[in-house]
Amino acid sequence: MAPTTVFDIRELADMHALTAWAHEHRTHLRYLGSTLEGEPLWGATQGPATRVARGHRPDPHPLALVWKSPLEHLETSGE
Repeated sequence: MAPTTVFDIRELADMHALTAWAHEHRTHLRYLGSTLEGEPLWGATQGPATRVARGHRPDPHPLALVWKSPLEHLETSGE
């Protein structure tokens, strides 16, 4: 039995390459958020394949990076 691709994500060199890939696969670009370096991240998905590219300017709409520990809201037994 041949393996099945469940998810395939790759970064392309630049926005031009991502736009060409999206056009070739008849899909749309979408804004995914900011990288940790503050660059905008764009992506396009077709089936199990997602391609992403980073912008080279600071992200004009950075989203706050939030992480919550799963241990913060544990129910206690009252002991």
